[in-house]
Amino acid sequence: MKRKIKTILLFLTAVLLSPAVPCLAAGAGTVTKLGVFYLPEPGLFKKAGLKVTRKILKDFEIRRIYEELDGGKDAGEIKALRLLEDFKKAGVDVIVTLRWPKDEKAFPGGETAGGTDDPAALLDRVPEGADRERSLALLKRFLADFGPHIAVVSIQNECLGGPGRYAESDMIREPGGRSPAGRWLEDVAVTVRGAISGDPRLSHLKIASPVWQGVGAVALQGGMIPERHPNPKISLLGEIVDISNKYCDYVDLHFLETPPERMDELISYVKKHTDRALITTEWAGLHGVKAWLREPAPEAVLKKISRSSGGSVFKIRTNRDVVRFAQKRKVPVKDWNGFLKTMPHSEDFALESFKIFEKHGFAYACWALGFQYSHDLFDLNTLFANMKTRERFAPNGPAFAGFQRLVEYTGGTPWPLPVSRSLED
Repeated sequence: MKRKIKTILLFLTAVLLSPAVPCLAAGAGTVTKLGVFYLPEPGLFKKAGLKVTRKILKDFEIRRIYEELDGGKDAGEIKALRLLEDFKKAGVDVIVTLRWPKDEKAFPGGETAGGTDDPAALLDRVPEGADRERSLALLKRFLADFGPHIAVVSIQNECLGGPGRYAESDMIREPGGRSPAGRWLEDVAVTVRGAISGDPRLSHLKIASPVWQGVGAVALQGGMIPERHPNPKISLLGEIVDISNKYCDYVDLHFLETPPERMDELISYVKKHTDRALITTEWAGLHGVKAWLREPAPEAVLKKISRSSGGSVFKIRTNRDVVRFAQKRKVPVKDWNGFLKTMPHSEDFALESFKIFEKHGFAYACWALGFQYSHDLFDLNTLFANMKTRERFAPNGPAFAGFQRLVEYTGGTPWPLPVSRSLED
């Protein structure tokens, strides 16, 4: 079995920053590697010169891969493993973000419900007892088999809100000790660090922190992020800061709704708390878009969509209604992108924010998403409109064009149009 796994696994080794090396100062010749979170088309990465992709891997997905392999299934028949080999050939680093969802049954229908996040799919458990032993054993096996071919292991995603969040009861700290969530995150970090130190094949492997969330709100209160706080979320953030500095090589920040003018300020604040190198595994230009979704839809947009859909838009009132109508009926890409032009958007957001990451020596920057996944907000800033338009995998609104300018800036070749139908595979 080990020989079979070795023949299929499959990544480019990352060689950035050992644990003992602090974050390089801006202007010291650092190179920020550009990539996309969840875009399973290695050929597009190679064409654009992208250097990194990121996958959130749930523990039950790892378990299923091993069930198939242990059951005798050929590795070439497992899509995830085929993609790993293709990314290696394309020269792409892969960041794997770990999650331990509370309810595996919440995922067959996706991670959204009615256009918004499905709470059941967002919540993660803190494994205890036999579950903890099994979870760490599975992680050790995964690292032994896959670790030599992975660039970065991120020990959790968005613990304080979003996919990977913990229940408030798991964030409450014991006197003089950690919270249940903090103990678990430290156990995961220690397990990964132990695997690295015990196996020369893993000497390249880097560890990324859980996402530092809520930093902007804490910064506005003044002072440093407290080690302990009556608010369980702020208290867990304090634990994450400590764990990041003790065990991690990278600190992960998500910039999804942050305007460029605030990024410098927030990054500088974070750097007061860590000398770890910074990365962003999700970044997008959605500042002000939540408010826009609640606004009345422009009359010109309604007329265009009405003509193309046979006059069946009489129930549409808000911009959010337009998004949900397009999800059900699909609209011509020219009408969809005409609608998105009314959305708050900075034409050069991708390029200008990436330059900020370069200035601060970020190791990686992954655009938030490649594909739409039936979310009212985040579908608006994906690169491909695969769920809202009649033209499958059409370039999506302002985000696609802005990303192409960034591709040119980083030395890649903009993607050809129309996009290859191999995306449907």
